[in-house]
Amino acid sequence: MNERQKTLQLQQHAREEDEKLLDVFNCVEQLHSADLHKALSLERGEYRFNKVPRPGRNPSRVSAVQLALALPRHVLGCLLTGQPAVPPDATTEELTTAEIDSTSSFDHIAKALGLLTSLCELAFHHAALRDATLGQRDFGMQLVDAANMVLLAVTGPEAAALLAGATSQAGVQAALDRAAMVPAALRALAFAFTAGSREAAEAAAEGVLEWQSICEAVLQHPRGAMLLEAGFDAVRTVVLAVRAALVGDTDGDSVYRLAYYAGAAMELLSYLCVTPLFYQRLMLHDPSGAAPLRLVLACLTLHDAPLAAPPFARSADKASSAASSKLIAVQPPYCTEKGEGAAELLAARGFALLLMLSECEEPGFMDQVAQHPATRRLADHVTNRAAAYIGQVLLRPSTALFPAAPGESQMSINTLRAAELLSDDSNFRAGLIPLLAPTAAHLLASDEESFQSRWCAGPEAVAYHQNDEIIIASVSMAAVEGAKSFERASAAAFQTGRRKIGLGLRQGQQLAMERAVLLTKLMVNLHVYVEGRCSQELKDAFIKRLTQVLRAQPGAAVQRLQSALLNLQQLQRLLHPYGPAAPLDQQLVSEIDLALLQDLIARVAAALQQAVAPPEQQQEQQQQEQQEQQEQQQQQEQQEQQEQQQQEPQEQQEEAQSLQQLKAAATAPMDTEHTGAATADAAAKHEPSDGAMDVDL
Repeated sequence: MNERQKTLQLQQHAREEDEKLLDVFNCVEQLHSADLHKALSLERGEYRFNKVPRPGRNPSRVSAVQLALALPRHVLGCLLTGQPAVPPDATTEELTTAEIDSTSSFDHIAKALGLLTSLCELAFHHAALRDATLGQRDFGMQLVDAANMVLLAVTGPEAAALLAGATSQAGVQAALDRAAMVPAALRALAFAFTAGSREAAEAAAEGVLEWQSICEAVLQHPRGAMLLEAGFDAVRTVVLAVRAALVGDTDGDSVYRLAYYAGAAMELLSYLCVTPLFYQRLMLHDPSGAAPLRLVLACLTLHDAPLAAPPFARSADKASSAASSKLIAVQPPYCTEKGEGAAELLAARGFALLLMLSECEEPGFMDQVAQHPATRRLADHVTNRAAAYIGQVLLRPSTALFPAAPGESQMSINTLRAAELLSDDSNFRAGLIPLLAPTAAHLLASDEESFQSRWCAGPEAVAYHQNDEIIIASVSMAAVEGAKSFERASAAAFQTGRRKIGLGLRQGQQLAMERAVLLTKLMVNLHVYVEGRCSQELKDAFIKRLTQVLRAQPGAAVQRLQSALLNLQQLQRLLHPYGPAAPLDQQLVSEIDLALLQDLIARVAAALQQAVAPPEQQQEQQQQEQQEQQEQQQQQEQQEQQEQQQQEPQEQQEEAQSLQQLKAAATAPMDTEHTGAATADAAAKHEPSDGAMDVDL
């Protein structure tokens, strides 16, 4: 071997030794946005990335397996040490010679998670690469640890900095860097559980994530429920940052970017929430359901004062407080304009998440959160804010006068879906009746032509929903089947030119039909209260309050009642063909719903007849109604007294038996086993229990 060959061999050896020292910082900065499929090459049975740039040095060749195995620990190290520092400090210069283009260590972590996800996706196209990375149990555990630590950091130590930075343009970049980590961590977490399922691995090789299999793998993991809880709380923190940015002086582009990260993270969580296993596992971990409910509530606080859902704004009256401020319709730009629909779409996602959580019935999510002490107040807050959204949706003026804002129609349809859910729940119906009855009265009293156009699948309703580019809804199988029923029913309802219309118009017609159905179900759910034993007054609470508001203006009472009657009849004519007599795949309303709607129409017609009667006859009818109410109240009191009288002899008899047993035990020979049982039995009969007070409200 001559001198030249020796020199070349020494240079080659030095180059190989240099490449063994993997600079992960440089790889993250250079490869996080690269097309890894094109950069990957197979050399001597090993996958490598050739020509990875290095500042001031020759490009390096990086082993794909070595880089993938190093990234989870790199994420953990950066999170714990705050490296790389920006601008670089002495520690950063000791760790790497790379040029750090990231705006902070959190931005670098988000890039590292993105690169890690890209490598996992690449591994499903190359069996040897998958076996060396995702196929290794240690790598999967490290990946789960890294994602979990990022979510916990955003929820805990970094939450204050995230919220504070979002309030001003000067600090919003710090908030954006932290928020970007959340969807990146959730996506990495999804890939961590993909390799364990054959179906999920096959789907990933085709570029699709099989969420059903991923969810089952996550929830079979010992820490699966805790991982999802951390995800809920981390996304909630980002949603609250969006709210802070909307109220602060942050510019619109930054608000939209924050909302994009929150929306992407909620989308990933939604796909994990579609299986019954998710619900059961989460309820076993936390029976109160607090984590997802906190996220729902955060989404529903986005339009709290001083903001409002478009086209409304808060009254500028100084005498009114933030809690009691009135809403007035205004012309664009609306108060959430700078978010470009971000607040409206996140509110829609909050309602969609609530619907998905409520689709499982054993145990029912709303029952759990309403009855559990830890979440009872949270459930009340959600109900009150949902009622506020429902009121704004129902009383929204015509789009001809006040144009629709971006994302508003998706917020509207998801609000109505949640309204149908809550009004059909006995935990919330009694509280919703006094809140929504006046709103329903004002809506029904509107002009018949305008009501038909906006609420009976008319042209304004179709136009309102046909321009949505982002569709938000529950992604469960039940919701998908329900959407297909509306699609078939709207195809039958809008027959003229159906085959020639575009996708947007078809979508508008479908959502316009669903809008009419949801309004009808909201009305009939509030109309009849039949659960358990309750007073007649509560059963008729909705119709009484409804007619009371309609008759509140004596000079216009007859006209308002006539409009309400005609508008209810318009809804009835629209939906009657899609009741039980329709084909099974086109049925939108049940026989009970139609019967309740007919009863509501009859009650409004009776109120109208009473309003047009002479004053003497009206006075007689009012006196008769008061007399009937008094008789019903007396009958109920008599029934309660009879039940108490029947219970008293039974209780006296039980007490006498208990005393006889005690006397017998005292005179009988000592038998410790039987004496203890008799004493405990007697004490149990005389000791008052926590549920002894049974008050009928």
